[in-house]
Amino acid sequence: MSGASIEWMGRLAAWRSGGSAGPLRVTLFPTNRCNLRCSICWQRWADVDRTEMSDERLMRLVDECAELGVREWLIIGGGEPMVRGQIVMKMISRIRELGMNGGLHTNGTIFDQAHFEELIRVGWQRVTVSLDGPNEEINDSIRSKGSFAKATENIRKLGELKRQRNALLPGISLYVTLTKLTCDKVEDIIELSHALGCDHELSLSDLIVQGERCEELALTKDDWKTLRASARRAEILANRYGMSTNLACYAEDSGQPASSGLRPVQWAHGDPANAICYEPWLSLSILPDGKCGPCCAFYDPGADSLANLSLQEVWRGKYLEEVRRQLREKHPPDYCSRCPSNNMALANWQRQVYHEHEFWRRLTGARRFAYLARKGVQSIRKHGVLTSVKRGAEWVRLHRH
Repeated sequence: MSGASIEWMGRLAAWRSGGSAGPLRVTLFPTNRCNLRCSICWQRWADVDRTEMSDERLMRLVDECAELGVREWLIIGGGEPMVRGQIVMKMISRIRELGMNGGLHTNGTIFDQAHFEELIRVGWQRVTVSLDGPNEEINDSIRSKGSFAKATENIRKLGELKRQRNALLPGISLYVTLTKLTCDKVEDIIELSHALGCDHELSLSDLIVQGERCEELALTKDDWKTLRASARRAEILANRYGMSTNLACYAEDSGQPASSGLRPVQWAHGDPANAICYEPWLSLSILPDGKCGPCCAFYDPGADSLANLSLQEVWRGKYLEEVRRQLREKHPPDYCSRCPSNNMALANWQRQVYHEHEFWRRLTGARRFAYLARKGVQSIRKHGVLTSVKRGAEWVRLHRH
């Protein structure tokens, strides 16, 4: 677990005390242009705005982020970020110069040797490649013809170059959107990830059902049952390979991330602890035209924009303050309905950890010992001794922070 992934509790504490903190994470969509035409992409059913911030504004944004204390970046696509590969690579180099790091989320088809060399040289944290199936037949039936071969070839090239340079970074991940074509093939996805040498993680995500093709590929109730069984088998396989995944989200009986079930905690100063999601206090998503919101599901033409405001002005501006109020009062913006499963899982986990920390903080003496003993026994029964020791060390790090 990275320092930044622990730091979120400190950022919330700053807001809780009546002050504020800058965003911990920034998600940037540099462009809506793309070299592929995936049938389940949002661009198939929505009007696409081609407006983009200039290269100069994007480079200035990197400096503004450093000044506000941003730690993590995710450079991702409304389209394909490497369509603007020249400026993206310049930004990545500057991000690393200023002590930040992050991820590049891509379809994996637009890379050359120089890109890989630079990612390794600067120590970029991770590259995540999206696929829609564990083989060419399934993937290319949803994406463009030849995309599976190009993406997997580039994953192998990056992995081989890392081995030649004896480099640990960037970590290589796969990201797969689940459809009825893949609900029984989660084990195949694990095998593919392992065969390609993906050494960071595997993330699965729900299909956002909008448009005719998405409806055709959406999971039915029977498909969800099939998916749960496949995910449970795949968990065993992933553990054997030592692979980090979010399979637990899909192995649950509900088939989707479970709610934390904790009672909300009330704080003064409009503290975010009672909110259903912490993203507006911790992260900022920036669309190609400069409009800003709390997360990757965000889209609102009325949002504040970096086209005419500084990052500080946007972060403490009227739009995001209103979103924070809505989430505290459990009346989220409409776009929250598009929240992907991995974001929901993160929100549930953060809420559980934060509330548990406040419960722990109020315990003293023997009650703390009894709580730890009970929690340890439960963990050993569920996860075994070795995994419980690792989870316990992670828990201590979080709550000491």
